[in-house]
Amino acid sequence: MPETKACESKTDTIEDHHGHVERVLASTPDLLLDNGADLIAATVSATSSRVAAATEETTSGRHRLLGELAGRIPFPVIVINDSPIKLKFENEHGIGPAVVDGFLRATNSLIAAKTFAVVGFGSCGRSLARTLRALGASVIVVERDPVRALEAAFEGMRVTSIDRAVELADALITVTGRPDALTADLMTSLRDGAVLANVGHFSTEIDVAGIERVAVSRREIRGDVTEFVLENGRTVYLLARGEMLNLAAASGHQIQIMDLGFAHQAHSMRALALDPDAFIPGYNPVPPEIDRTVAEAALATLSTAELSS
Repeated sequence: MPETKACESKTDTIEDHHGHVERVLASTPDLLLDNGADLIAATVSATSSRVAAATEETTSGRHRLLGELAGRIPFPVIVINDSPIKLKFENEHGIGPAVVDGFLRATNSLIAAKTFAVVGFGSCGRSLARTLRALGASVIVVERDPVRALEAAFEGMRVTSIDRAVELADALITVTGRPDALTADLMTSLRDGAVLANVGHFSTEIDVAGIERVAVSRREIRGDVTEFVLENGRTVYLLARGEMLNLAAASGHQIQIMDLGFAHQAHSMRALALDPDAFIPGYNPVPPEIDRTVAEAALATLSTAELSS
């Protein structure tokens, strides 16, 4: 990988992030639009709050709502992530190209003729795997859910364990929405020159602190590429500090994809504000009428759609 002068990167420390959360909640909001459930979690832990409802955008936030925060949230939360529009369009059509954009910008390296391991074959991982394969990569999938793993196999992708994937992959990208998808104990099995990246909402899917512990040296060789030399002499490259590659190294989702997400949030927040009693505390799916409204509005903007009046 060619060495260039490091450039200024788009990053906040975890302390910066928590500071942003604190400043938002210091404004005593009535409604929250959350990404990853950090605002919701902080509100639940607060001694007092006037929050009456919230929306949550991401898979990672959904996991937190149904896991660590289950039964603790006193107000309704509409989870945008579980909408079929979010799953089918943002995740399956937006994620793959956006992540590839981040990979290309960070590495200036080809996709074709490389072996990529995609860890997680949900709707986001599916999009990434398909996009990489369309650009000429060989794709390995790591997926613990047997139904999703079978789907990947039926799409012609090689399905294997994380232990085997790290031995085979030129590049490994986590997209699980959960922490510790790639742990430090696997580092010594990586191929020399392997590239690591993450697409999950939090920078905890790759154990970055663990890599630093087992590495004998590190240096920044590009703005979004950190080189680690391991004790066994192999070199691995971490992209965008383990943060979301499509955001940290590129421009994020395409504007049409963002329009769908913002429309869902706006309509969901409106429904919560107008009739909060129609929802239960904690997790709520997007109401079907909102999916229909957003789909009809988006369809009307497309030149490929001919709609009758």
